[in-house]
Amino acid sequence: MQTKEINGKHYIDAKVVMTDSDEACFLYYNEATESLRYDKKCTHIPIVNKYKDIYILSDEKPIKGEYVYDYAHDKIGIFDALVVDGGNFSDHAKKIIASTKKLETKDELLSAYENKYVPKFTRQIPKEFFEQFVEAYNSGNKITDALVEVENINKGWQSLANSGKLGSTYVPEKFEVKIYNTNFIKIKVK
Repeated sequence: MQTKEINGKHYIDAKVVMTDSDEACFLYYNEATESLRYDKKCTHIPIVNKYKDIYILSDEKPIKGEYVYDYAHDKIGIFDALVVDGGNFSDHAKKIIASTKKLETKDELLSAYENKYVPKFTRQIPKEFFEQFVEAYNSGNKITDALVEVENINKGWQSLANSGKLGSTYVPEKFEVKIYNTNFIKIKVK
Protein backbone atom coordinates (compact mmCIF):
# COMPACT_ATOMS: atom_id res chain seq x y z
CA MET A 1 0.00 0.00 0.00
CA GLN A 2 1.55 3.27 -1.09
CA THR A 3 1.13 6.09 1.41
CA LYS A 4 1.71 9.84 1.50
CA GLU A 5 2.97 11.55 4.64
CA ILE A 6 1.30 14.89 5.47
CA ASN A 7 2.11 16.66 8.76
CA GLY A 8 3.37 13.43 10.34
CA LYS A 9 0.29 11.37 9.36
CA HIS A 10 0.02 8.82 6.57
CA TYR A 11 -2.71 8.78 3.91
CA ILE A 12 -3.70 6.69 0.92
CA ASP A 13 -5.37 7.87 -2.28
CA ALA A 14 -9.06 7.03 -2.53
CA LYS A 15 -11.90 7.53 -5.00
CA VAL A 16 -15.28 8.98 -4.04
CA VAL A 17 -18.41 7.66 -5.77
CA MET A 18 -22.01 8.79 -5.28
CA THR A 19 -24.83 6.44 -6.33
CA ASP A 20 -28.61 6.36 -6.05
CA SER A 21 -29.79 4.78 -2.80
CA ASP A 22 -32.58 2.24 -2.58
CA GLU A 23 -33.65 3.54 0.83
CA ALA A 24 -34.38 6.89 2.49
CA CYS A 25 -31.22 8.41 3.92
CA PHE A 26 -29.79 11.75 5.07
CA LEU A 27 -28.01 12.54 1.80
CA TYR A 28 -30.31 13.41 -1.09
CA TYR A 29 -30.65 15.41 -4.28
CA ASN A 30 -33.60 17.80 -4.09
CA GLU A 31 -35.07 18.21 -7.57
CA ALA A 32 -37.09 21.31 -6.64
CA THR A 33 -33.94 23.24 -5.67
CA GLU A 34 -31.60 21.26 -7.95
CA SER A 35 -29.15 20.80 -5.11
CA LEU A 36 -27.57 18.08 -3.01
CA ARG A 37 -28.48 18.21 0.67
CA TYR A 38 -27.33 16.65 3.91
CA ASP A 39 -29.98 16.45 6.64
CA LYS A 40 -29.75 14.22 9.71
CA LYS A 41 -33.56 14.24 9.97
CA CYS A 42 -33.91 12.30 6.70
CA THR A 43 -37.08 13.90 5.37
CA HIS A 44 -38.93 11.18 3.50
CA ILE A 45 -40.35 12.87 0.38
CA PRO A 46 -39.42 10.38 -2.39
CA ILE A 47 -41.06 12.33 -5.23
CA VAL A 48 -38.92 15.43 -4.63
CA ASN A 49 -35.83 13.84 -3.06
CA LYS A 50 -33.52 11.35 -4.79
CA TYR A 51 -31.62 9.58 -2.02
CA LYS A 52 -27.87 9.07 -2.48
CA ASP A 53 -25.11 6.92 -1.01
CA ILE A 54 -21.41 7.79 -0.98
CA TYR A 55 -18.68 5.15 -1.18
CA ILE A 56 -14.97 5.67 -0.51
CA LEU A 57 -12.94 3.26 -2.65
CA SER A 58 -9.39 2.00 -2.34
CA ASP A 59 -6.96 0.40 -4.79
CA GLU A 60 -6.19 -2.25 -2.16
CA LYS A 61 -6.82 -5.80 -3.29
CA PRO A 62 -10.14 -6.88 -1.75
CA ILE A 63 -10.32 -9.97 0.43
CA LYS A 64 -13.05 -12.55 -0.02
CA GLY A 65 -16.16 -11.34 1.79
CA GLU A 66 -15.41 -7.60 1.47
CA TYR A 67 -17.63 -5.23 -0.47
CA VAL A 68 -16.48 -3.79 -3.79
CA TYR A 69 -17.86 -1.36 -6.34
CA ASP A 70 -17.56 -2.27 -10.03
CA TYR A 71 -17.25 0.90 -12.16
CA ALA A 72 -17.84 -0.88 -15.45
CA HIS A 73 -21.16 -2.42 -14.39
CA ASP A 74 -22.21 0.11 -11.70
CA LYS A 75 -22.69 -2.71 -9.18
CA ILE A 76 -21.93 -3.20 -5.53
CA GLY A 77 -21.38 -6.68 -4.21
CA ILE A 78 -19.30 -8.96 -2.05
CA PHE A 79 -15.94 -9.92 -3.53
CA ASP A 80 -15.97 -13.48 -4.94
CA ALA A 81 -19.76 -13.50 -4.87
CA LEU A 82 -20.77 -11.10 -7.63
CA VAL A 83 -20.56 -12.62 -11.09
CA VAL A 84 -20.03 -10.27 -14.04
CA ASP A 85 -19.89 -11.41 -17.67
CA GLY A 86 -19.74 -15.07 -16.66
CA GLY A 87 -16.70 -14.56 -14.43
CA ASN A 88 -15.74 -12.63 -11.35
CA PHE A 89 -15.42 -8.85 -11.14
CA SER A 90 -14.06 -6.81 -13.99
CA ASP A 91 -10.77 -4.92 -13.76
CA HIS A 92 -12.80 -1.91 -12.61
CA ALA A 93 -13.78 -3.34 -9.20
CA LYS A 94 -12.53 -1.29 -6.23
CA LYS A 95 -12.62 -2.18 -2.53
CA ILE A 96 -15.15 -0.16 -0.51
CA ILE A 97 -13.40 1.11 2.62
CA ALA A 98 -16.17 3.42 3.86
CA SER A 99 -19.76 4.25 2.98
CA THR A 100 -22.87 6.07 4.09
CA LYS A 101 -24.66 2.74 4.05
CA LYS A 102 -24.10 0.10 6.74
CA LEU A 103 -22.74 -2.73 4.64
CA GLU A 104 -22.39 -5.80 6.85
CA THR A 105 -19.50 -8.11 6.09
CA LYS A 106 -18.57 -11.38 7.70
CA ASP A 107 -15.42 -11.58 9.76
CA GLU A 108 -13.26 -14.47 8.60
CA LEU A 109 -12.78 -15.63 12.19
CA LEU A 110 -15.52 -17.85 13.55
CA SER A 111 -16.53 -17.59 17.17
CA ALA A 112 -15.53 -20.99 18.56
CA TYR A 113 -18.10 -20.75 21.35
CA GLU A 114 -21.16 -19.92 19.22
CA ASN A 115 -19.86 -21.26 15.88
CA LYS A 116 -21.10 -18.10 14.11
CA TYR A 117 -19.58 -15.35 12.01
CA VAL A 118 -18.98 -12.10 13.83
CA PRO A 119 -20.61 -9.25 11.85
CA LYS A 120 -18.53 -6.20 11.04
CA PHE A 121 -19.44 -3.15 9.02
CA THR A 122 -17.71 -0.97 6.47
CA ARG A 123 -16.30 2.18 8.05
CA GLN A 124 -18.48 5.26 8.38
CA ILE A 125 -17.85 8.63 6.71
CA PRO A 126 -17.60 11.61 9.10
CA LYS A 127 -20.05 14.55 9.04
CA GLU A 128 -17.28 17.03 8.15
CA PHE A 129 -16.67 15.22 4.88
CA PHE A 130 -20.38 15.28 3.99
CA GLU A 131 -20.50 19.03 4.54
CA GLN A 132 -17.47 19.56 2.25
CA PHE A 133 -18.87 17.13 -0.32
CA VAL A 134 -22.30 18.82 -0.47
CA GLU A 135 -20.81 22.32 -0.64
CA ALA A 136 -18.43 21.34 -3.45
CA TYR A 137 -21.15 19.48 -5.37
CA ASN A 138 -23.57 22.42 -5.22
CA SER A 139 -20.87 24.83 -6.42
CA GLY A 140 -20.13 22.61 -9.44
CA ASN A 141 -16.90 21.08 -8.10
CA LYS A 142 -17.67 17.39 -7.60
CA ILE A 143 -15.25 15.60 -5.28
CA THR A 144 -13.99 12.38 -6.87
CA ASP A 145 -10.62 12.03 -5.12
CA ALA A 146 -9.75 12.04 -1.43
CA LEU A 147 -7.10 10.98 1.05
CA VAL A 148 -7.86 8.47 3.81
CA GLU A 149 -5.73 8.34 6.97
CA VAL A 150 -3.91 5.08 7.63
CA GLU A 151 -1.65 3.89 10.44
CA ASN A 152 1.34 1.57 10.57
CA ILE A 153 0.29 -1.48 12.58
CA ASN A 154 3.86 -2.83 12.62
CA LYS A 155 6.22 -0.79 14.75
CA GLY A 156 9.63 -1.40 13.13
CA TRP A 157 12.17 -3.07 15.40
CA GLN A 158 10.63 -5.66 17.73
CA SER A 159 12.15 -7.78 20.45
CA LEU A 160 12.48 -11.54 20.01
CA ALA A 161 12.16 -12.04 23.78
CA ASN A 162 8.61 -13.37 23.48
CA SER A 163 9.87 -16.21 21.29
CA GLY A 164 12.55 -17.16 23.85
CA LYS A 165 15.39 -15.69 21.78
CA LEU A 166 17.77 -12.79 22.28
CA GLY A 167 17.91 -9.75 20.03
CA SER A 168 15.42 -8.01 17.83
CA THR A 169 14.17 -8.08 14.29
CA TYR A 170 12.84 -5.45 11.91
CA VAL A 171 9.21 -5.84 10.93
CA PRO A 172 8.34 -4.08 7.65
CA GLU A 173 5.67 -1.38 7.63
CA LYS A 174 2.08 -2.51 7.22
CA PHE A 175 -0.55 0.18 6.88
CA GLU A 176 -4.27 -0.18 7.57
CA VAL A 177 -7.09 2.36 7.58
CA LYS A 178 -7.06 4.19 10.91
CA ILE A 179 -10.36 3.76 12.72
CA TYR A 180 -11.59 6.33 15.21
CA ASN A 181 -14.36 6.04 17.82
CA THR A 182 -17.63 4.53 16.64
CA ASN A 183 -16.18 3.12 13.40
CA PHE A 184 -15.36 6.45 11.68
CA ILE A 185 -12.36 7.18 9.48
CA LYS A 186 -10.62 10.46 8.65
CA ILE A 187 -11.01 11.67 5.05
CA LYS A 188 -9.34 14.71 3.49
CA VAL A 189 -10.39 16.29 0.23
CA LYS A 190 -7.52 16.32 -2.28
